Amino acid sequence: MIQLGESTGSEVHWILLVGPYWTPQVLGPFSEAKSTVHALKPSDSADCEEFVKVLDAKEKEPMSVPVF
Repeated sequence: MIQLGESTGSEVHWILLVGPYWTPQVLGPFSEAKSTVHALKPSDSADCEEFVKVLDAKEKEPMSVPVF
């Protein structure tokens, strides 16, 4: 999808492309709650736990392995 220009008010204008076809779409209007910025929030799902493990591993010193 391609966003057209800047959003005005609470509507967002897009062009939806599927193969050789396209159609203009207007999303909204959105309530104040739906218009706020959402951030990554902790979750008890396994995906979130694995993501945290990967982030922790990136912060650690690299593991040294003997080369033969």
